[in-house]
Amino acid sequence: MRLLADTEHCKKATLKPAVLRWQTQYGASRPLEVKLASKKTLHDRLIFVDDERVFTLGQSLNAIAARAPTSIVRVDAATAEIKVEAYANLWMTATPI
Repeated sequence: MRLLADTEHCKKATLKPAVLRWQTQYGASRPLEVKLASKKTLHDRLIFVDDERVFTLGQSLNAIAARAPTSIVRVDAATAEIKVEAYANLWMTATPI
């Protein structure tokens, strides 16, 4: 699993220890890689599956549907292709934590 967040909105004080706990607990059986993109480069809330299926979320995952109903919607194939390419480029330039 890979997680991409931006440097402005992530909570580094809790994110890094959480990543280390995950890696210690699961090791290579459930690998996790986390990177931080430059400030203000991310806006979408997306889930990518196998670099071909893309889902968009109506709210942040930290309190999904707590304030109001929301949706998780699979985007069409053409949009998915564009998103996969764009976020692959962001991933390549992001900084590992």
